Amino acid sequence: MPTGYKYFKNLYEFFTGTRYWLMQPQDIVSEGYCLANPGDEYIVFLNSAKPFSLKLNNVGKTLTAEWFHPYTGQTAPLDKLDQASAQLVPPTAWGDQPVVLHVRAESKR
Repeated sequence: MPTGYKYFKNLYEFFTGTRYWLMQPQDIVSEGYCLANPGDEYIVFLNSAKPFSLKLNNVGKTLTAEWFHPYTGQTAPLDKLDQASAQLVPPTAWGDQPVVLHVRAESKR
């Protein structure tokens, strides 16, 4: 399988685990791009891994977050977020490659 196919397979698997169709672009990150369904789910894409801030505007819910490496499909959990604005640093072991942060509200079951 050509290398590029693996990348698209990883992206497909990532997005099938989201509710991207409910999201809109939001200007709430200091770096990169953000799609959000405010209060419920956020996807942040960085072309190169670097520290950034994410303004959550007092969501009022417990949020969980996970880093995603689109080239390898690796994931890494992030501590829960429950603050209005978070300063975030992508996993340094992944180098200066693209990285995605997926944040979602914990469901009450």
